[in-house]
Amino acid sequence: MTFPFALVAIVLLALLPGGILDMLGMGFTFSHDKLNHAVAFTTLGVLGGLGWPKQKLRLVVLVLFVGAAIEVLQATPLVARDTDMFDWIADFAGAICGLAIAAWTNRIAGGTR
Repeated sequence: MTFPFALVAIVLLALLPGGILDMLGMGFTFSHDKLNHAVAFTTLGVLGGLGWPKQKLRLVVLVLFVGAAIEVLQATPLVARDTDMFDWIADFAGAICGLAIAAWTNRIAGGTR
């Protein structure tokens, strides 16, 4: 159940208007936008890969769709955040790294479930 909660949290944080993040003291993270995307989606890759190790392709498709949806929604006037194709590439790279970490962890722990 950790993956769905992380997914919702990441989507909500990504879709909060920038002013709200400043009020929450999280505005400083905008200077590391690509790193934020990569870390968030690495987290999703690890959690998804550990939870569903035999569903790697589905997880990649899901996180790519979510990353693309975030970029489209960030361009709307309600969210009013910058949208960038390179954010989506960072999402993909993070997800792949996360799945690799999960596969390595599963191998060390004695095999996939």
